Amino acid sequence: IRYTQENYTEAEKFYEQALISTKNISLSQQTSPWISIFLNYASCLRKLKKYDAALIFYDKARILDPNYIEEIQINIGLIYLYQEKYGKAIESLEAAIAINPRNEVSRTLLQDAMELWCVDMNVEKDDLLDSKLEFQGSSLEEIENLKLGWVLVCGFGF
Repeated sequence: IRYTQENYTEAEKFYEQALISTKNISLSQQTSPWISIFLNYASCLRKLKKYDAALIFYDKARILDPNYIEEIQINIGLIYLYQEKYGKAIESLEAAIAINPRNEVSRTLLQDAMELWCVDMNVEKDDLLDSKLEFQGSSLEEIENLKLGWVLVCGFGF
């Protein structure tokens, strides 16, 4: 209830208590009721921006029940987007799309991740290009080759 009310701090406490009760149950017995606790707790942690902890519980849920892999991959991709780890986000979202190519959420997030990755690479490229021009006096031909490489990788020019 606290989670649906967007009271994530209180929901986190509830999920922690629920997880304590699972400690005496073997992993093979932790099925449907427990998978929802793991997934909801991970989502709660994501909402609280406790990304590393959320990733741990998404991984536990993935091990516990492979039926939720698509949802888990999307959420992991979202966390990596928030952390600006665009390469990892792309990998996770591509895995989700491999499971269900028609999922519009994963397709949209993948497109966003790819665009952000290219922008991020473009910023790094600009910094690298500036340093080459300023400190190394690269030839115009080397600079054009560098630009061509980035056009091929990111799909857009300067």
